[in-house]
Amino acid sequence: MRIGYLKVNITTKNGSLPVQGTITISNGETLLYQLQTDKNGVTEIVALEAPANDSAIPYSVCDVRAEADGFIVVNVFGVHIFENETSILPINMTPSLASMETIDIHIPPHKLTHPTKQQANQPSSQQDLPHQELCIPEYITVFIQQSDKTEQHKQISFIDYIQNVASHTIYPSWPLAAIEANIYCIISLTLNLLYTKKHQMQGYDITTHEQTFVEGGHIIGSICSMVECIFNRCIVQEGHPEPLYAQYSDGKYITCPGLWQWNTVQLAERGHNALDILRHFYPQDIEIVEINNTKGNKEPFPGYPLKEGMSGSHVQHLQVMLNQIGANFQAIPAIEPGEFGPQTTAAVLVFKNMYNFDPISPNDIESTTRRVSSDGIVDKITWNRISRTLSVIIANSYESEHTKPVKITKIHETNTTQHNNNLLDKIPESSYEYIVSSQSSQKSPEFILSPAHNEALNQASNINQLAFKLALAYCLTT
Repeated sequence: MRIGYLKVNITTKNGSLPVQGTITISNGETLLYQLQTDKNGVTEIVALEAPANDSAIPYSVCDVRAEADGFIVVNVFGVHIFENETSILPINMTPSLASMETIDIHIPPHKLTHPTKQQANQPSSQQDLPHQELCIPEYITVFIQQSDKTEQHKQISFIDYIQNVASHTIYPSWPLAAIEANIYCIISLTLNLLYTKKHQMQGYDITTHEQTFVEGGHIIGSICSMVECIFNRCIVQEGHPEPLYAQYSDGKYITCPGLWQWNTVQLAERGHNALDILRHFYPQDIEIVEINNTKGNKEPFPGYPLKEGMSGSHVQHLQVMLNQIGANFQAIPAIEPGEFGPQTTAAVLVFKNMYNFDPISPNDIESTTRRVSSDGIVDKITWNRISRTLSVIIANSYESEHTKPVKITKIHETNTTQHNNNLLDKIPESSYEYIVSSQSSQKSPEFILSPAHNEALNQASNINQLAFKLALAYCLTT
């Protein structure tokens, strides 16, 4: 057996707050590791056995259990571990006041080992499509049908969606040109469905029948880095305004009128680049175009890497973004605004560790080796991830200038609040330590819940929600 790696990252369900908890990694009944997440909700990277990349099934599996006070326990079964690759398991924790609750997630076998035919949806004809500017959305809505026939609509970051699909439909040991070509297909098919508004009337953008999305699944570090680098590029055919409907299949067991995945490996091994590979399966007049309109990326990359010794407005904005993220992810050290110095380098390194960056620059995409960087340089990948992380935090924060954080201490001891006292006693301090007190009302103060608390309130079905809110509202503050 060879060695692969795993890192677990746990946050609240909206992804904006880290969770400190216990992670148990096992193989069946055998305990392998018991780890604690740090202030950023991240475990150390641990080594696990994995088969060789040329094996019939080139990955092993392990099970992960995440536990934290005040949150539902999450069990994830079947995480894939590849030789010399880092699997990253992001777990979203749901607050709960009840004990003994669990959520079980079962990751299916990799698509290439158990191929299934994707739904053959024909794209709209060009004549039906009004011209519109191409853009990368911040979020997309996925229609998910579970094995038990239950259905749900899930909103997810566009980049997170592409990373998830790619991690479960591509082998990370493939040549980089093959991986790149396959990712372009995933991006283009997704953008085509958004452009044509195929599912708009149903209230979602894409289904798990059209591409393999694994809810609660792991992602692969090197594949994610490739996605981070090329997420705003897609395939377009000359004379067509829309991204190409880039159908693909494994090409061994199932074929379609599009790209055959296993054949991309052979072509890459012969020295073909990604565009050459794509033209082998699609019309010769296709091109890879870059889309500059990226929703949610409020601060575009300055166009050059930022590193120690530099100064200026871009450096100062980087420092502001890292300080704002550090308010939630407290393992990121605070930075004094000014020159890009050792403080900024340290903060960048901690941030990179959160996402286990395996950097691939645009110039390196077609090289045959991967490089792992431990420097504090902020390249395009790092900048974009910092910007998006901050966007998630801001989107899930209250921004009223009339609010301030206050700590829960005790409840007014009056007859009308005795029931609320008993209820508050059941709230784990680690999960409900802070509320926000609004001073906007002169008659009586209003109490606004922070994102984590509001999420707990919305998700809790086993308590009197009004009583819970009143319990918080009657807290004395210091």
